[in-house]
Amino acid sequence: MFGDRFDPKELKRIREDSGFTQQQLADKLGITRTTLSKIENDKDNAAVSLELNFVKQWWKVCHQNSSKPARKRFTNYIVSFFNP
Repeated sequence: MFGDRFDPKELKRIREDSGFTQQQLADKLGITRTTLSKIENDKDNAAVSLELNFVKQWWKVCHQNSSKPARKRFTNYIVSFFNP
């Protein structure tokens, strides 16, 4: 676990599972592909400042295309994030 921040690798798995390229998801989230890449690759501590609302928006975009196992994994991840 990453303490008080979200795991960027999990966010990347969600994007990949839902079939979005970095550019497609960045466009939907209103950020640059470079920023999205920094978040997913944990560059410049980009994931440290992610707020719950941003992660919620990420999930909102991706969940409709995600597989059932990915949806379950994300739900379990969110629960474990708030209940360490």
